[in-house]
Amino acid sequence: MRPLSSQGPDRRSQPKLYIPLLNIPYADIALRPEFGVLFKYANIEEKHLCTLDDIPLPTSPSPSPSSSSSSPLSEDNASKAPGLRSENTEWILTDHNKLTGTLAQHYSTRVSGCIDHHEDEHAIPTTKPTKTTSPTTPKSHPPEPRIIQKAGSCASLVTLHLRSAWDSLRTSSSLTSGAAHGQSEDESSLLNDGSTTRIWDAQVAYLALGAILIDTANLTAKGKVEPVDREAISYLETQIMAASSSSSSFDRRAFYEEIETAKKNVGKLPIEDILRKDYKVWDVDMNVEVEVAGNRNGNEKPKSLKLGISSVVLNLSFLIDKADRERDREREDKSEHEDKSRERTVAFNDITSSFMTKRNLDVFAIMTAFTTTTDEDDEKGEGKGSTFQRELKLQTNERAGRGRVGERFLEMGKSGGEGLGLEDCDLGLGSSDERSPFWRKTWVQREVGKSRKQVGPMLRLAMERSC
Repeated sequence: MRPLSSQGPDRRSQPKLYIPLLNIPYADIALRPEFGVLFKYANIEEKHLCTLDDIPLPTSPSPSPSSSSSSPLSEDNASKAPGLRSENTEWILTDHNKLTGTLAQHYSTRVSGCIDHHEDEHAIPTTKPTKTTSPTTPKSHPPEPRIIQKAGSCASLVTLHLRSAWDSLRTSSSLTSGAAHGQSEDESSLLNDGSTTRIWDAQVAYLALGAILIDTANLTAKGKVEPVDREAISYLETQIMAASSSSSSFDRRAFYEEIETAKKNVGKLPIEDILRKDYKVWDVDMNVEVEVAGNRNGNEKPKSLKLGISSVVLNLSFLIDKADRERDREREDKSEHEDKSRERTVAFNDITSSFMTKRNLDVFAIMTAFTTTTDEDDEKGEGKGSTFQRELKLQTNERAGRGRVGERFLEMGKSGGEGLGLEDCDLGLGSSDERSPFWRKTWVQREVGKSRKQVGPMLRLAMERSC
């Protein structure tokens, strides 16, 4: 989610308006069933959200450097007029620190801050240059934050950054109850007003808390949880417990499990929807000249390569079987004869290849993260234990040098303390056939604490070094 601040030229004396914007099209909300569970705690609905479909693009992009792309802006907005002019906006990025894709083409020069826990891409200067300050911004407005800090969840950093303002707002609200809100000043009104603001605080706290618990697996994710996560959770739970409607019924573990169960409930989605549910993409600048494999001239060099990574909460075996079943249903619908001799992995490889081709990807990774139950009791003796596991499937095309990226990535993924603990995984997805336009490799990732936050930069570096 990225807050957008927009002010017109006649609003110098007015405060900034911050608009939370989801970096996905509206239709993609349906791919996230956990949203529905969380929204009921915050008393909001899908229709209340601002998404990429709500941003009318200017008729022409603003000059900007080449940038990565994390999700496409809805093309339906291209015809909307007059468009959201760059000079009337400022952008604060959350959960990333470089404006991406189509948004970057129009607004990259208007980024004024960020709150993030990923690797610093150095796209936002430590001190914002004066020349980028909007002429419509009152001088009294403080500078926006530039926070890039290690944390299990970006929501923890957002919560702690806003804590003092939140506390001040709550104090101000309690002092201006009654008449200041157009109400009578009798004791009953004051009590009701205070109760209402505490409910609002709890609703906002639920939103942030849900994100932190999912990102940190309820503070159990090894190698991810930081002190800021625990501090943020403690603060948010205080807000929840202060509301009379939540004080006796709140159970953090039950709250987390309800959201986590919904998040994993994606098995009925088509494979392609599962892959795009949690998908990010980057344009990787190639600073070293590369000979493109298979190029007739042998001299053409790509200026950039495109990397996409899908994070999935189901294991690869499930995805393979599901793809095979989807293919079978298609054949039945078309009354086609089924070839019993084909491998069951063919359908899944076909889907991932099509996914790459549609999005012009040169390198595509699927990271699975899932939990399996064990026969032993968990550490607290509260029933069956569980084991968190990860897998990684990598697929590259000829333009990326086929296996060169994978070989370099494997070297990095097996080495030192920063490694991923990659072990070959024989699921029949690999391809060493030189006639195939794709190179494929699958691993079990033993270092389960390394998520896309670590794998993404490693893959980008492998792409740069493989050429």
